[in-house]
Amino acid sequence: MYNNNDRNIHRQTAPGEFIYMQSYVASSNVGYKFSWEKFDGKELKEKLMSDYIVWDSVKTKWTINNYYIRYFNGDVDSVVSGRRMDTTLAILPKDFNQRLNQIETLTSPELHDYIDEQKMRGSSNIEALLVESYKRIAFPFACFILTIIGVTLSCKKVRGGIGINLGVGLALSFSYILFMQVFTEFAKGSSLPPLLAVWIPNIIYSIIGVVLYFKAPK
Repeated sequence: MYNNNDRNIHRQTAPGEFIYMQSYVASSNVGYKFSWEKFDGKELKEKLMSDYIVWDSVKTKWTINNYYIRYFNGDVDSVVSGRRMDTTLAILPKDFNQRLNQIETLTSPELHDYIDEQKMRGSSNIEALLVESYKRIAFPFACFILTIIGVTLSCKKVRGGIGINLGVGLALSFSYILFMQVFTEFAKGSSLPPLLAVWIPNIIYSIIGVVLYFKAPK
């Protein structure tokens, strides 16, 4: 499933090439108020402006409508205009959309490549991708930490039997999941660095595990 609610979309499609759309409608593959800039080093050499572009699935090309192109040649500029032009861009309709349910299916190398690609294109979804990448490292440590906590709780005898220890263990496990969800949402909203957000629950529960370990009967 794909989704796109972005406005004012900026993407780098290749070194020295940038595109902009005021809005993009994923259901019809139409981008409005489109511009395409090409730079030679730091200097702007060519700029295309268009009312809207449409993806032609038959030709597998973009159709640029009501456009004009301005060429910057030192002191002499030139302008070319037209009503319609088919062209290829180093970007496809799916690249404007956020992968909502496919990121988790990528292997780690594929995810790292995808993150690099989205960084180059200036995607606004980088934080969510980084969270997914860091979680793949943090979760194995979480399993170890929660196992230590479970072992230390099982060694401690309390009035009421093992049921109380089991309840405490389950409560800590569910609270860990809650903490992880809360902090990852902070990261996706750019309120926290993704790496810190993913590891804060591990740090907190590591401290809890150490305290329980030293209080457990030897």
